[in-house]
Amino acid sequence: MRSNDIEPLRGIHYVAWLFKGIAVLLLGVTLLELGVALSGPGVITGASLIGEAVRMLAFAGLLWGVADLALVLVHSHYDLRATRILLMRQGALLERVAAGWTAAGYSHSPPAERETGRNIDHE
Repeated sequence: MRSNDIEPLRGIHYVAWLFKGIAVLLLGVTLLELGVALSGPGVITGASLIGEAVRMLAFAGLLWGVADLALVLVHSHYDLRATRILLMRQGALLERVAAGWTAAGYSHSPPAERETGRNIDHE
């Protein structure tokens, strides 16, 4: 396939990288929050700290998964487009071959029928 047959889907790539960047940012914020809470004198309980960390990590994982899903959709779009182009090219080639056969005087009957002159299917 030629490279100009593929439509660039840069917008979806940018959104996927944005989601991955936000996921990494959330991971960093979570680590920073844990570090500040554990190093300083505070009234934050361990259960609420762990709950908040788990929630932020789950959301970061969800964002990362959505970004990967967007990239998979881009690649499947490329595959579908390549398949469609290939089928169109094969159909055009088949039409040219069929036009050449009819121009050369060949019929569309099976080869055995052309040689013997009798219809094999109806005997």
